[in-house]
Amino acid sequence: MANANPTGIDELEEKKWLISRIDLYHKNTIDVLQNDLRKYESIFEKAISDFKINRNFILSGLGIVLSIIVGIIPNPLSQWFFFIIPLIFGLVSLGIIIFFYLIIKISESVLEPFTQIYTNNIGILLHSQSYIITRATKLSRVTLDVVSNYHVFTMLLPCFLR
Repeated sequence: MANANPTGIDELEEKKWLISRIDLYHKNTIDVLQNDLRKYESIFEKAISDFKINRNFILSGLGIVLSIIVGIIPNPLSQWFFFIIPLIFGLVSLGIIIFFYLIIKISESVLEPFTQIYTNNIGILLHSQSYIITRATKLSRVTLDVVSNYHVFTMLLPCFLR
């Protein structure tokens, strides 16, 4: 007589094992996505920090140059000339501030879609994980074919994430 179960594992144990593998796969995939999200956030935060540091260096340099220019110019200057130099430096500084503000805002707007995509993908995987957990609460009602099919679905799910 042929053995109906050549692996020696009963169906209940096989369902439990397969469900635990699905759950582990969900957790690992979610961890990978969260790590990728943190990596991208870190890269963008460093870039934004570098922009701010460069802006501050440029503005500090302008302040030093303005101080030197005002310090070395002889005393008998006409009043309008004394105010024109700081006005020009002020306008240049304002232009630099606006320029870096726009660069920082553009960088932040690039990060936002990444964050949204990764957050949505993590949500989809969490929904899938909660589905299999809820579905498997009454293990006697779940067939091995359903669990096997969901295992295949779970392996294919990351391919369809945006």
